[in-house]
Amino acid sequence: MGIPLNGAAVGDRLCQDYAAKTGEQVNVDFGTLDYEVASAMAEVLSRHTTTPDKCFFAAWAGYSDIRDELAGAPVVILPPEREMYLLEGPVEAATEAFDEQRSRRSLRWWPADQTWCVGNDLYADSVYVAGSKECVSALVDDPRLETLVADRSDVHPGIYA
Repeated sequence: MGIPLNGAAVGDRLCQDYAAKTGEQVNVDFGTLDYEVASAMAEVLSRHTTTPDKCFFAAWAGYSDIRDELAGAPVVILPPEREMYLLEGPVEAATEAFDEQRSRRSLRWWPADQTWCVGNDLYADSVYVAGSKECVSALVDDPRLETLVADRSDVHPGIYA
């Protein structure tokens, strides 16, 4: 659509730019991953860990519609002071929704060998992945994913900047 994707790209602005160019409204689903995006990421990331069958997932404990079978999971506190259910499974479990409507996926995930990690927040419109250069390149090169390489010195214009 000719909308620039750069370090200042945030969901609300991109949606407004898209609507201005096309007349079509788009809403950003904050704090979760679309099934197709989670599936593509899980497929790529599973090739960049020695423990694809043992991955950890964090889901915010504050949602009122957490599936009953998950509500008994251990709770950990992760920045910024969020109570999160700690779940475990293979990397591809990142595609599983944890809520009754089946629309929310884990906000954060990482394999047992800690070779990469995926991070998001319930108010975030971007997902960050940290990993080796090879891992990040594989994500960038995957045509199913819309990516932008960020540097640790970049300031994200989000809620916690």
